[in-house]
Amino acid sequence: PVRELTYELLSSDHFSEFRDFFRMPLTKVEKIADLLKTRGYARMPRSLSRQREFDERVELLVMSSLHILGTGATFRRCRTLTHISTSEVRKFFMCFLDAFMDMKDEYIYLPHNVAALKHTMNSYESVGLPGACGSIDVVHIKWSACPAGDHNHAKGKEGYPTVAFQCITDYNGRFLGIFGPQFGTRNDQEIVKLDPNVIKIQSTWFSQISWSYYTETGAIRQEKGVYLICDN
Repeated sequence: PVRELTYELLSSDHFSEFRDFFRMPLTKVEKIADLLKTRGYARMPRSLSRQREFDERVELLVMSSLHILGTGATFRRCRTLTHISTSEVRKFFMCFLDAFMDMKDEYIYLPHNVAALKHTMNSYESVGLPGACGSIDVVHIKWSACPAGDHNHAKGKEGYPTVAFQCITDYNGRFLGIFGPQFGTRNDQEIVKLDPNVIKIQSTWFSQISWSYYTETGAIRQEKGVYLICDN
């Protein structure tokens, strides 16, 4: 059957690139594929022959999309790895991006309540950072197709046009917030003033959370309002 062929292909030397990149079990790929099928992003084809291998094709297309995002591989390169046409890989990749943009709020969010926030803060407190609720920094991504009119706005410290995203993660690396894109010429101090996630931490119930710390003499004092750690 097609599923046996899929597993055989994935275990072959021809798919060594996929094996090296995907350090996760195939069950997680199946979970993503099932999610896309359930929510209608991956639709059952009309052809009866394609319907028989629909599940396996979606799994291969999911892996192709992750491979493109993780390594910058071309659509044509994925065709040689999956034996699926370049146009189908390209169309699914755009659908894959749309799907996770639609679902992003289900996975990327600040703690919804005090209990969830305390759980995040405990990790930082265990390494000597009481009161911290996340790690923040701006990431610059190369903008290869930058229009000529935006070149001066996007070319900053990197020396080439970029777009900037301000990212907040917890101690374990889970994303809590992403703000952007911003032009690459804008520095971190300017972007942080616009980030709605930072504004929420400064002005909502996050600012009323109390936490304790030791002074130089060993006395315990209370402080109110959580904070984010960053470089410098």
